[in-house]
Amino acid sequence: MGDDARNFCVQLDDLDRVANVHLPEFVTSAEIVTKGISAMPDALPLSEPFPSASKINEGYAGLQEALAAKHASAAQVLQDTTNALSEIARIYRVADGQS
Repeated sequence: MGDDARNFCVQLDDLDRVANVHLPEFVTSAEIVTKGISAMPDALPLSEPFPSASKINEGYAGLQEALAAKHASAAQVLQDTTNALSEIARIYRVADGQS
């Protein structure tokens, strides 16, 4: 295939690098943030007689749960994308006779 085959190979190497190096770094970061959110205190250090302390703490707990769920979902999407890109690169390598 001449230069086209060489360029295709380089692009597959780049795809491999994204799938096996860069995206896993994002997955790890998202997992760390999720764990950090889960480690946050369940409530703010507010108590009665502070007006509306219980409502503020309820809102805080809901926000904490929502943030943890969003980050866990993002980590899963990144992991799924990583797996898909790895598989795409593998399939193209086989189809191109590179493996």
